[in-house]
Amino acid sequence: KKGKKEVSKKSISDTFEETLQLLIQKKSVEEISLARELNISTIFGHIERLYQSGKFPLSRVLDYVNLQKVKTIKQCIETFFSDKEEQKLKPIKEKLDSLWNQDIDYGEIKVALAMIEKKDI
Repeated sequence: KKGKKEVSKKSISDTFEETLQLLIQKKSVEEISLARELNISTIFGHIERLYQSGKFPLSRVLDYVNLQKVKTIKQCIETFFSDKEEQKLKPIKEKLDSLWNQDIDYGEIKVALAMIEKKDI
């Protein structure tokens, strides 16, 4: 079991690195999703983690997330989820769907939360 955990840690870091290389090549989220055989939400999760770690700058993140969507997510969070403990993805997504009726992916919410946390939005 112990050896298995070490292998999975390495593969997680490798998977982020693979995604980063495709992002550097300016591939779209959809292209990366197809190439990596991962869902779009996972790719946004990678973008969020790479951004949080400083490996992928805000200027490049904005190539992949719609700034208006991020502002809508931020508005929703500030209005309905001011307590950090309440900032769970599913309730935020449900509120966005019911009020703004926008097609916002869970991954986009993750990226927006990271941008808010870093005070970049």
